[in-house]
Amino acid sequence: MRTKSKDSLKELYEKDFIQWLEENANLIRMENYALVDWENLLEELEDMKKSIMREAKSRMARIMEHMYKWEHLRAFTRAGEERGGMGWLRTLQEQRAELIDLLEDYPSLKNYLPELLAPAWRLAREYIGAWLVESEVEKARLPEHAPYTLEDILHRKIHVATEGDKE
Repeated sequence: MRTKSKDSLKELYEKDFIQWLEENANLIRMENYALVDWENLLEELEDMKKSIMREAKSRMARIMEHMYKWEHLRAFTRAGEERGGMGWLRTLQEQRAELIDLLEDYPSLKNYLPELLAPAWRLAREYIGAWLVESEVEKARLPEHAPYTLEDILHRKIHVATEGDKE
């Protein structure tokens, strides 16, 4: 171990984050708690939680964006209502799988999803609005509040019309 003092460890935090992590991990392993850079370590732990929450919110937003576009805006795609938006389904499935993986890795994250629903919908509205502009579609009036529940986000089946549906 290279660190000789708390001050040198705090300095290392600014210069070489990876080394700082290794040094703190070693200090904790050796139960040398007096030298641990607790201030920065606690800040990093809080940032880790924020990062995971941001990822969950982002994935929820993408799921809602693509669900909404699939259900309400397919007619405005180049391929039209019957064939348009298939990429949205793929993205929705990928994002849902990633969100479920995240929940498996961090089970208590599910407790925070209700508070992420409104900010995730705000983000989804921005994505949908950008798509409307890019697609030169007259801006639709999007719901103010999330039109989907957490159950919808995690499990709602999306119906894809097949040739047999027309009979």
